[in-house]
Amino acid sequence: MTSQDGRFGPPLRRAVVLGAGVMGAQIAAHLANVGVPTDLLDIVPRAPSPEETARGLGLGDREVRDRLARGAVKRLLELKPSPLFGPELASRIRPGNLEDDLDRVREADWVIEAIVEDLEAKRALWARVEPLLPPTAVASTNTSGLPIREISAGFGDGLARRFLGTHFFNPPRYLPLVEVVPGPRTSAAAVEWVRRVLALRLGKDVVLAKDTPNFIANRVGTYGLQVALAEMERMGLSVDEVDAVTGPAMGRPRSATFRTLDVVGLDTYAHVAENLRERVADPEERDLFRLPAPVQAMLARGWTGQKAGAGFYRRRRDAGGEVVETLDLATLEYRPRTRPRFESVGRALREPDPARRLRVLLSGDDRAAAFAWAVTARLFAYAARILPEIADDTDAVDRAMRGGFGWALGPFEAWDELGFRETAERMKADGIALPEWVEGRLSEGAATVRGRVVAEGGRTTVVPLAVGSTDEDDLARPARLRRTRGRWSTPDATFAEIGDGVALLLLHGEKDALGPGSADALLRAMDEVEASYRGLVVSGAGENFCVGANLLMMLMAARQGAWDEVTKAVAGFQAATQRMKRFPKPLVVAVHGLALGGGAELVLHAPAVQAAAESYIGLVETGVGLIPGGGGTKELWLRALASVPRAARLDLFPLVDWTFETIALAKVGGSARESAALGFLRPQDGVSRSRERLLRDAKDRVVRMDEAGYEPYLPAPVPVAGREGRARLALAIDEMWRAGRITDHDRTVARALARVLTGGDRPAGALVAEEELLELEREAFCELLARPETQARMAHMLETGRPLRN
Repeated sequence: MTSQDGRFGPPLRRAVVLGAGVMGAQIAAHLANVGVPTDLLDIVPRAPSPEETARGLGLGDREVRDRLARGAVKRLLELKPSPLFGPELASRIRPGNLEDDLDRVREADWVIEAIVEDLEAKRALWARVEPLLPPTAVASTNTSGLPIREISAGFGDGLARRFLGTHFFNPPRYLPLVEVVPGPRTSAAAVEWVRRVLALRLGKDVVLAKDTPNFIANRVGTYGLQVALAEMERMGLSVDEVDAVTGPAMGRPRSATFRTLDVVGLDTYAHVAENLRERVADPEERDLFRLPAPVQAMLARGWTGQKAGAGFYRRRRDAGGEVVETLDLATLEYRPRTRPRFESVGRALREPDPARRLRVLLSGDDRAAAFAWAVTARLFAYAARILPEIADDTDAVDRAMRGGFGWALGPFEAWDELGFRETAERMKADGIALPEWVEGRLSEGAATVRGRVVAEGGRTTVVPLAVGSTDEDDLARPARLRRTRGRWSTPDATFAEIGDGVALLLLHGEKDALGPGSADALLRAMDEVEASYRGLVVSGAGENFCVGANLLMMLMAARQGAWDEVTKAVAGFQAATQRMKRFPKPLVVAVHGLALGGGAELVLHAPAVQAAAESYIGLVETGVGLIPGGGGTKELWLRALASVPRAARLDLFPLVDWTFETIALAKVGGSARESAALGFLRPQDGVSRSRERLLRDAKDRVVRMDEAGYEPYLPAPVPVAGREGRARLALAIDEMWRAGRITDHDRTVARALARVLTGGDRPAGALVAEEELLELEREAFCELLARPETQARMAHMLETGRPLRN
């Protein structure tokens, strides 16, 4: 985009968000997350609140006039999960109102309107904004379905050329998808500017959508929900049964169908469905979006989901504690939730790869498999039918469903993974009509359904899309990378080549935990890299980097008294982390999601770290009655020491106290930023705003380290606080115990941690080798694991997912 003097569109230095509702406030929060000062403006209240009146404030006071935006910023600090990477970032948001402060748009490089989904209201606001916009500012509307052409119909060409839709998915911090929707007069330069800013600055997965009802993800996703409801009624399945099938077994989020609807809100879902029913052109398609009778009845009763306390599920308390109930859609009565078991689902969930998982599920012969096939087949046919209308290619649809709805596979890539021809023939045998372009592809003998939409001579066709494996695609999709690049694999890890002489070790233990062979796989990978590669990236293949040790296996070993095996496993993991730290070639840990316990220890020992912005790192072992056993206590202590100049003469105890508190309270960072504040990341560690860029950024980091002449870590003696420091910690521990703030076993665990952290029985200021601290860790870990109280905590965590205070 060029301004009147020929300059290309501006860097994003300041933004203005118009509308401080849920979406507007959270878009402003994410702009603040990535360093963009942002104005957040909303309407002036019609009258002071009773509290404001009591304080003598009138409508002329700025505190009253800015109340809606100020309140929105305050709520950002209260929401869980937080929309902000850290609470201090709220200071980057400047609240105001649309009467007194609208001229702030004169300072903006990007103005985002996020007011109510009302066409006339949006038009009226933009009419006021248009004369104030700088000549190079980009303007966009956050709408989930209103036509961009209708919003911009009355704009002058100057605004229309730089105006477009930017549909953020809620919550903007956590869901990667933004659909960019050009209007009929939007310039290509404006689209490119927004795409680059969203992808590179905000870390978003950007999909270009056509200006059609509800764009891509909500159009396809809402149809999928409608089909699930229809097939559920036809087959007589319950809410519990549908959710058992439509979650991870189908490559969908754990919230499946109905828990997702409860979180989104049934009223929101109904609004999207109604908008589609009103706006799609085909009468037959309009009927597809008619709300089922049970859903209409739920809306009439106010059962809109989680925010209303009742939806397809509800929670209530009785004498035995909290009970989760499920709605029977036939009677509209709640009953205790059940956990259905289907053979096909069980077999599918044993497959780590989502494509294989879906294939196993659909090959079953029980009710779950029949339901999954009916939903999948209808969804494939619908997505194919509307493709030319909604997107330029099948890849846009697939990416929209992955980024907006959390599907592991989009509909077209899933179709190809199942086998294009076999799946199409099965659909036709079931009487499902396929669009002309798919039939043409079949008659040509094509091997793929994926394609690009081409409009020529008044006719729209879909031509085959080259489907191959590129470095960029593979690095963005770790699950696929395991299949395409793996050189060897164990149940716990896969070793792959990712180009430029760099190797990758992907961890994939059960439920993202460390498996029995994880340490051996790490050692084997380092052997191969030392011999044949320039460096190594270590990352996780699942939703999380690594949630720590496999508690079940540890508990079983403890109960069986297999102490030699336990000691050997702890020592083996320590050996792996120590070798990581001292590895002679560049080694980068690429961390994302949860990195807890042993996962945090891998991060702490890495010579370099590339972290996704959404990285939640912490040493949480005390929650199950243990302390870190893989070098975590030692390493966090070294991080504390590194935070002050070596030559400084200082009292070690404040550093001991900080380290002890971080571990004892099992603190976990709520973002990469907060994890850095806790010492788990260093200033020199990198942060990738997009998970899809993480492995690419980590690989580039290995290359840069190698080219710069990497020098490995040289161990040095570690100063410890010794007996004196331990005594001071023991005094504080006993005070908390006497005050009833910690239990007997909490005190035992805290004392063990204090002994390790302060170096055992050495005097204050003594210098000890890292291996001595590791030995103390190993001893304390095994001693605590042998205690019945620790084993009870571990069993409770496994059964309930919550810590036990005993």
